[in-house]
Parts: sequence; C-alpha cells; structure tokens
Amino acid sequence: MRRQRSGFGLFVFYAVTTLIPIVVLGVVLARSFRADLERRGLEQGVAVAQSVAGSAIDPTLSGDTLADGPTSAERTALGIASAQLLKNGDALQIRIRDSVGHIVFDPRHPNRAPYRPPDADAVEAIAGRPVRLLTRLNADEDDTAQTTAVTPIGV
Repeated sequence: MRRQRSGFGLFVFYAVTTLIPIVVLGVVLARSFRADLERRGLEQGVAVAQSVAGSAIDPTLSGDTLADGPTSAERTALGIASAQLLKNGDALQIRIRDSVGHIVFDPRHPNRAPYRPPDADAVEAIAGRPVRLLTRLNADEDDTAQTTAVTPIGV
C-alpha cells in the first residue's frame, strides 16, 4: 500500500513540475499575442484615420492656420462631412485643432468658438511627434457624454 502512495505522490510531483512551465508559456504567449494584436489594430486605425482625414476633412479646409477657427463655409462643409462619417460609423469622434492645439471644430458643438487649452497629446503632435494610442471615448475632461466601453484609437 505504501508503494502506491509514493508512486502517486511521484506522479503528482512530475505532473505539477511539468504543468508549471506550460502555464508560464501560455501566459507569455497570451501577452505576446495581445500586444501584437493591439499594435496591428493601432496601425490599421492610424491608416484609416489618415485616409478619412485626407479624403473627407482636408478638402473642406482652405489651408490656413485656423487660429480664428474655420470660416462659415468651412464650418458648414465640416459639419456635413463629419455628420456622414459619424453616422456611418467611420469615425467615433472628430475634433479639428488649430496650429497651437485648441479645438476649433467639434461636430457636437459646431458653432462654438475655439476652446479648451491644448492637452499634452496635442502639444506633442504639433511638435512633430504624432500620438497614436488606445483611449476611451468621451474620457476628456470637457466631454459631457458618458464614457463608453469602446476602446477607440486616438490619432
């Protein structure tokens, strides 16, 4: 009887020592896959954002610094373009900033004058260091809408 117990104990010892590296490898692989998927998703999101900006937003702007905000014609064109992008789900949020980072157009407040001091991400982007990150929709301090569970890409 004693031999069976020691044989069982030996089996449990080998099973546990074999299982530990497999669990560690699984955790490492899961983290690696997640990081890779996030990186690829971010790259794809940035490409889509650049495409939308180049094809739908840029043509509505005259090319000035937007220091005084968009002209009334630009504001109207931006309102039409952004409404369509938001309605189709091609964009979750659109904000146009001037050359110092103030928000000069937001479709939720289309007639609002330039507002809100630039945040750190806007300052970095203006300095030539584009910011690409996973963020939370409506998580900014001036957002009145409830934060959603969606994890959008901020560009």
